[in-house]
Amino acid sequence: MKRITVSLVFLLIFSFTGVGYAHNVGAFGPNDLLTIPTADILTTGDLSLNYQRVTGENSQDLVAGVYGLREGVQVGAVINWNSAQRGPQIAPSIKARIISEDGSYRPQLSIGVNGDSNYLVASKSTPYYGLRVHFGVGEEDYFADHAFAGISKVVNAVTVSSGDNYVKLPITTLIAEYNGGVNLGAKFNFEPGVEVNLGVLNLNEFTFGVGFKNKF
Repeated sequence: MKRITVSLVFLLIFSFTGVGYAHNVGAFGPNDLLTIPTADILTTGDLSLNYQRVTGENSQDLVAGVYGLREGVQVGAVINWNSAQRGPQIAPSIKARIISEDGSYRPQLSIGVNGDSNYLVASKSTPYYGLRVHFGVGEEDYFADHAFAGISKVVNAVTVSSGDNYVKLPITTLIAEYNGGVNLGAKFNFEPGVEVNLGVLNLNEFTFGVGFKNKF
C-alpha cells in the first residue's frame, strides 16, 4: 500500500505540472555520479530526496525525489530552476534493472527514462583498486555525445583518534566522469541516511548538494 501511495503522489505531480527538461547534475537520483546515471537501483521501500546547486553564469537549483518501487525498479521526479529559463521545469523518471551483475564479467545493466529521454547504462565492479566503472548511451538532452562513462571508488569510513578524542570520517565515494566534458567530485555518506556531495563540472563550474534517504 505504501508503494502504491508514493507512486500516486508522483503521478499527481506529473499531471499538474507537465514535463520539462532537467539539468544533468543530480537528475538521476541518489545512485548517480554527477551528471550521469549508474545501473544501480534503490532498495525497495527506500525514499530519497536530494537538493543540488550549480554555481556560475547559468546557476541553477534542482530537487529530485526517487522511490524504490519494487525489486529492480525505481521511480521519481526532478524539479529544476535555471536562471536562463522562466519558471521551474519538471521531469518524471523511471529506471529498471535488466541484468544483474555477477562475480565474473557480466555487468549490471539498467534502462531508464528521464522526461522524454531514454538511456541504457552498465555498471561493473573491477578487481583493480576497488574501482567501479559505468558506461552507457542516451539521448542528447542529457548526454552531449550520446555516450558517457565514469568511474567511482568507495573509501570506507575510518576513525581518527587522539587520546580520548576521536573523529569518524564518513564513507566517501570518489567520482570521475566524462559527459561532453570532464567532471570530478566526491560524495560523503553520514549516518543515518544523510549524503553531501561536491563537484567540479567541466573543470570550471562548482556544484554541491545534500540528500536524505529513509525507508518508507
